[in-house]
Amino acid sequence: MLQTNLSVRLLPTVLTAVLLLTGCAARQPGGQTPAASPASQPTATPAAPVPASPLHYFNSATGSQTADGFYSMEYHEDWTGYIVYHDFATLQSVPLCSRPDCEHHDASCTAWIENPTDIPDVMNNGRQLLYCYNNFPGPDKKPSRIETANLDGSDRRELYTFAANDVLDTGVGIDENAVYLLARHVEETSETWRMLRIDTQDGNETVLWQTRAKSDTSYYFSGCLDNQLVLKEIRPGDGVFDDPLEQLRHQVHTLYLLSPAGGDLQPLYSWQQDTGLELPARDELFYVSDGQLSQLTGSGGLTPVAQSPLLGQQYTFQLYATDDALWVSTTNVGPEAASSVEVCRIAPATGQVETVPLSASYAVTIHGNSGDKLFVEFMPGYSISDAGDNFYALVPEELLCTAATVEELSGCRFRN
Repeated sequence: MLQTNLSVRLLPTVLTAVLLLTGCAARQPGGQTPAASPASQPTATPAAPVPASPLHYFNSATGSQTADGFYSMEYHEDWTGYIVYHDFATLQSVPLCSRPDCEHHDASCTAWIENPTDIPDVMNNGRQLLYCYNNFPGPDKKPSRIETANLDGSDRRELYTFAANDVLDTGVGIDENAVYLLARHVEETSETWRMLRIDTQDGNETVLWQTRAKSDTSYYFSGCLDNQLVLKEIRPGDGVFDDPLEQLRHQVHTLYLLSPAGGDLQPLYSWQQDTGLELPARDELFYVSDGQLSQLTGSGGLTPVAQSPLLGQQYTFQLYATDDALWVSTTNVGPEAASSVEVCRIAPATGQVETVPLSASYAVTIHGNSGDKLFVEFMPGYSISDAGDNFYALVPEELLCTAATVEELSGCRFRN
């Protein structure tokens, strides 16, 4: 198991609020999964090529990992960006540019991202970089698109451009030869949702699934499981309610498995809104409800992992998985609505839950790992104004669970 990340690096608490509205869920009594409703039945299209390599899920604006390092986005004072590579072997963080005299602040630099309102998510498939620009339609806004480049940032080119009124979900699936995205085509009275496979060599598109839905039904790309794509449908529940919040609480969430080879859609798991949440990992899927963290199986079953008061579905918003541990970020709501974000390590073998001490004073985000060492970003607060004081470190798991001060990490920190 490697990585997932549901938080936006600078605003984890904002994302928590978003999840309260769109991702919270409660397990349906008996854990039964109903068949898809006729209104939401998919339309399958001709089979796409079978993935040549395992399918992984990304849902992060923070960057992506290779076997030897991590790509992240950093920013100038004018909020234009540039891509940085963090080398695990040397603990060096260097802009993705070969010019030693470059300031990484104009179009001559291969690392520079020009428009502060047009910043991509940076991904890779082990052979090439993929820049995914997810833009909402609007005046003077470029359409959403995908660019590709070599791993050193060279030979950057546009691979695929979406329609001007296409809006992308934040999740992205990726294998050696393709990326998988959920696109919402916005029209006046309805929306058309399409799950797309984009070939990363030639940019060819295959529509794996599509449906036209009313405005009260929405879809999300929620993860990858057993080398299949996981889609989530949220639709109104039974009954009519005058109170919008009551209507929200009765929404029904249903997860489906979608084969990237044939476009077949199969119900996986269903629940009613408000007391649970699904948490994707790179190629696994977890579910938290009433303090119980469980792992979802491909047959729709739940395997208990851990029980803790820290695991509240309203406040748990990030999960990172390594070979022998799960790292969960959860918002701890205190007196007078004050809150902080705690990071916990969960040992699936024993169910033991322990808190990372430094998460009491730093925003701690686990982005990747190399063996038993975690690639971690530390930021001394949760606002944009604190972003310039962040630093990265490659920290042994046990040290992260015991260190009480950042000075104890001095030998693990990356250098610019």
